[in-house]
Amino acid sequence: AELSVAKRARLAELKARFALDPTAIGLRDHLTDEVWVRHLVSRQWDVDRAAAMVADALKWRAEHPVHRFFALSPDDARAALTGTLTRTVTGGDGSSGSGAATSAAAASSLSAVGSNHLDENRLPGGGAGGGAGGG
Repeated sequence: AELSVAKRARLAELKARFALDPTAIGLRDHLTDEVWVRHLVSRQWDVDRAAAMVADALKWRAEHPVHRFFALSPDDARAALTGTLTRTVTGGDGSSGSGAATSAAAASSLSAVGSNHLDENRLPGGGAGGGAGGG
């Protein structure tokens, strides 16, 4: 649905508040207009309240960089889960790190959000389940 002029102005105002935020810049692929609008809608289009919500979300993302984990290939994700990732990988934010460090960061991120969000058996070619939809 098309946004009204007033709602587009509020969206622009919210985005402008985070234009120079380093975490927001690093997550620009994640922060689509739909994400910004979701924050505004959840706060009845109150830009101040939506900005506080976005700031909290960005702080959480900085402390728990799960976006880096989901940028991994299924094989690298499986290796990160098992602690056997041995090569350098590039995160979704363009950063890179050694396999061991990235593996530890990915495992830490998973534990922060709960490992049930990514079941190794549901990865393509993974575990006894035989991949996605297998079982």
